[in-house]
Amino acid sequence: MILRSAGALILAASLAGCAAPNLSSAEDAGLTREERLTYGFSGARVHTENAAHSLIGRDVTAEELSAALERAADEYMVWTGGDRPAIVSIDIEAVNIISAGQTMLVGGVSALQGTVSMTDAETGVQIGDAVTIITRGDGYAPGGLLGVVTMRETPLEVDALAEQFVRQARRVLLGG
Repeated sequence: MILRSAGALILAASLAGCAAPNLSSAEDAGLTREERLTYGFSGARVHTENAAHSLIGRDVTAEELSAALERAADEYMVWTGGDRPAIVSIDIEAVNIISAGQTMLVGGVSALQGTVSMTDAETGVQIGDAVTIITRGDGYAPGGLLGVVTMRETPLEVDALAEQFVRQARRVLLGG
């Protein structure tokens, strides 16, 4: 019995390290060198009202998600490479904040999916293509009691996902 429990804990710990990286769907997207020298941006326009919420995840309102993304954008979505103003838009399509029930049964991962685009503030013309970004929290949460005990409170999980999403969006826009 003790040997099985120890084996299960070792397996759970090793699975927790197998988390998928937080990558966008288009790693090579972003601003050209010329655009990086031309445009600057600060913050982002955030749209979460159409986000599909997982049926098994924890509840998070569009307002809570928007507020977390706006705080993260104010801190991380800043580029002063050029003098011409640009507007960054974040449109969230789906959100899943892993629940205790899911964690207890099978484990899983919190996730946030959306698109990021940028437009010239003076002309309204879109700069480059919109890019889909998916962030996956802090990786796979092991199933069982260990996973439930180590879960973050919902506001902390939402803040962490928002920060990861915005940081990834900035990397994609700036090509790094």
